[in-house]
Amino acid sequence: MLGKIQAIRLSALMLVAGVVGCSPLPRSGAGMLILRPNVDVTNIQALQQEQQLDRVVHIQGKVVRQVPLVQKQAYEIKDRTGSIWIVTQKQAPKSGEAVLVKGKVRYQQIPIGSQDLGEVYVEEQTKL
Repeated sequence: MLGKIQAIRLSALMLVAGVVGCSPLPRSGAGMLILRPNVDVTNIQALQQEQQLDRVVHIQGKVVRQVPLVQKQAYEIKDRTGSIWIVTQKQAPKSGEAVLVKGKVRYQQIPIGSQDLGEVYVEEQTKL
């Protein structure tokens, strides 16, 4: 059941992204990036819990997969606290690549019956 819900969320995110256009990270020891000075990185779990929409954030993680969209691409990154989708107009990085991304927090509502299975994602502005 959980896999089906995740598939529905991903499908809805890809559809909307294609149509619309739309706290410091602890060291993980997993080949993560070295932070640039004066860059405050938000961990993914905190980002998803806070859901401060339109906030510009820096997040970092390892790319775990990517999907093509209409005139865009999406890729999922994972840090030690969770994972999140990044939507970009540029070429998505390859799986396994460590990235530091600056982007805007977005939320896509996905109504299924009386439930909202929406998801927070990041609209990439820059890969650092």
